[in-house]
Amino acid sequence: MRIFITSDLSKSPWKDSSVQASIFLYESIQSTGAEVFMLNVASSEAFTERKNKFYNMSQIGDPNFPSIDVLIICGAKVSLTQQESIKSRFGAKIILYQHYFVSAIHQENFAHNKPLPCSEPLVDEIWVPEHHSKSMQYVSLFYNPKASIKSVPYLWDSSFINSENKRGRINFEKEEKKSIVIFEDNKYSFKTCLMPIMICEKANQLNPKAIDAVSAMNTSNAKKNLSFMNFSSDLTLNKQNKLHLSGAWNFSSAISKIGKYILSYQENNHLNYLFLEALYLGLPLIHNSEYIKEYGYYFNSMDLNWAANQVLNALSNHEENLEVYREQNKFLIKSYHPKNHKNKAFFNSCF
Repeated sequence: MRIFITSDLSKSPWKDSSVQASIFLYESIQSTGAEVFMLNVASSEAFTERKNKFYNMSQIGDPNFPSIDVLIICGAKVSLTQQESIKSRFGAKIILYQHYFVSAIHQENFAHNKPLPCSEPLVDEIWVPEHHSKSMQYVSLFYNPKASIKSVPYLWDSSFINSENKRGRINFEKEEKKSIVIFEDNKYSFKTCLMPIMICEKANQLNPKAIDAVSAMNTSNAKKNLSFMNFSSDLTLNKQNKLHLSGAWNFSSAISKIGKYILSYQENNHLNYLFLEALYLGLPLIHNSEYIKEYGYYFNSMDLNWAANQVLNALSNHEENLEVYREQNKFLIKSYHPKNHKNKAFFNSCF
């Protein structure tokens, strides 16, 4: 059986998480013994050093192109015309893997008069990562209620972050500066820097000497918001020159140059690669994800006092607890590995 997984290998794996998702899925399914290929929608030879076998979409009309038994639309879209052609030529089963939190994204786009994606009438099955399983009814009804739908394991391994670590030390070390970094992308209301900034403000009021700096990434648009800028100018963080609003930064560059205490706030989007990268590297992750509440420095979503105290806890105690912290995180990290026996067994049962 030949399984093809779509991706856009011209994109940076740090700017589009679907690229990593497609590669982790490839490696998990390949570990079951299946013959797997990436189907690259771009004319790029990125990631050849990873030894992922791939064909470009432009080659699909070649008479010698291998047969496709299963096409998984994961890291790049495939048009209805292309899907029709693949079904007609190969009789392929088509699976749509919805990696993102689409029910929330669709609502945001709708509220701001942005276009919604098209339905997928030709897909036979839909996959949703396990931490988005509550959105399965919406995903099914929106994309194709006739297709079967299932929750699938979330996959991650350290290979990408290990490559970054070779370029510059990004693990947590002793005597790190007490600098907090906020990575929310500020594209959608369920992940913005506003709540983390307020948490840091509360922590700064409780202990003005604890925090050296607070850096919020991806705030180019926020700085155009005059009401926000007026509001933030009155914060004690700003008056003490501790608050820094920055543009888009690569994760590894930011933690190597700006700070290694990571504060995150999200709503119903409980898991992402940044969380796992931080825990793997031993970075203090201060977060409100109930999905991984036993790891990092967890706080209840709207309890700013709890959150602020967790910030202060991390700043004061993380260095002393570093080795225990790293050891505790190993079990969680292992559970998401593409070649974990449970993940292999799941995907083996899918084909």
